[in-house]
Amino acid sequence: MQSNLTITCPFCSLLCEDLNGSEINGRLYVQTHGCDKASTCFAKPPPSPLARVFDKIVSREEAIAEAAQLLRRAHLPVYANLDTDVDGVRAVISLAKRTGGVIDQIRTPCASVLALQSSGCITTTLTEIRNRADLIILIGAQVETHFPRLIERCLQRTETLFEKEATQPDIVVIGETSHISQATTIPLAEHFLPEFIAMLKALLVDVPLQAQQVGEVPVAELADLVERMQQTHYGVIAWHTESLNTGHIDLVVQALCELVKAFNKITRFAALPLEDGITARQVCIWQTGFPLRINFSRHFPEYNPWQFSSQRLLSTKEADTLVWISSFAQTQLPDYDIPTIVLANQLPESSRPPDIFIPVGTPGLDHSGYLFRVDQAVVLPLQQYREVGLPRVSEILRKIEASL
Repeated sequence: MQSNLTITCPFCSLLCEDLNGSEINGRLYVQTHGCDKASTCFAKPPPSPLARVFDKIVSREEAIAEAAQLLRRAHLPVYANLDTDVDGVRAVISLAKRTGGVIDQIRTPCASVLALQSSGCITTTLTEIRNRADLIILIGAQVETHFPRLIERCLQRTETLFEKEATQPDIVVIGETSHISQATTIPLAEHFLPEFIAMLKALLVDVPLQAQQVGEVPVAELADLVERMQQTHYGVIAWHTESLNTGHIDLVVQALCELVKAFNKITRFAALPLEDGITARQVCIWQTGFPLRINFSRHFPEYNPWQFSSQRLLSTKEADTLVWISSFAQTQLPDYDIPTIVLANQLPESSRPPDIFIPVGTPGLDHSGYLFRVDQAVVLPLQQYREVGLPRVSEILRKIEASL
């Protein structure tokens, strides 16, 4: 038993580092500062260390040998999901180079990257928001669901670096519902989001309008919001990219970035794209010069966000092997009838078992590691809190590569 532990939580990309808890019989019990997600994930019992090949229990070495055989026969393997730490992603890149594979997360849209490549974006960090922002606009009510402590850690201030007495920022939620008590909610259905953004920009530059409302929201209410945004000293627009329930997400994100730039002509405004899987993208940029959706089949990295989409490659059967990596939580394995290798801390949900399953440890629980925080400003270290005999993702991938 270990007590009074200071814990960094790896289960969402906020990476809250102020948790306190105790370890009892392989379970970590969060006592202070933990959200429901952290408390649930840390308290789960240690997973089984048993590897499986074609649903039969085998030794870890046998499973590694079988995985190497599958990859040796593959013409275009896809390495997807990529829920692992910095060292794990580096090992994925190394193995993808060796096997001529494609790297993609499958679940994370590349909208923010496309917007950044197309026209740039003025972004901010969690520290800047906590110390400077006086108006926060959250696009979509799902932000608080996916990042439960964002409000507590960034927007409920007890002190700041630049004020003698901390003042609380105004919070506006653009969405049909919100559970943030101190927020003003503009009840807009998300499929009206493109029109909403265009209307704000039109009101900002005094374009004559004939429309009286966007969805159920009167234009007069939007005009009040624009005036409020113009009067702020440091405004922030934040959104969770994966939750944007609208078509052409990349264009919506680009429009949000352009809106931020337009308000910067009057006052200070910044964007905060909130995304999961930041570590995989940042390590790929660092190691290859490109974000995700990279193809190594010609023995050098090629980037194309449409051609090398893992969903497209798997749907068209251009890819012939799937390597699925999920070391933080149970995930839904995509249902494709191709050989599948899974490295995860527990078997993923699926209509059929994977061909090869190798259990791995969770960074920040079963072994140490590093992760990028959601604002991409810092890399935080993770500690090991229990010993259950589960290997790192990087260890398994390097053994597979050595067996090729």
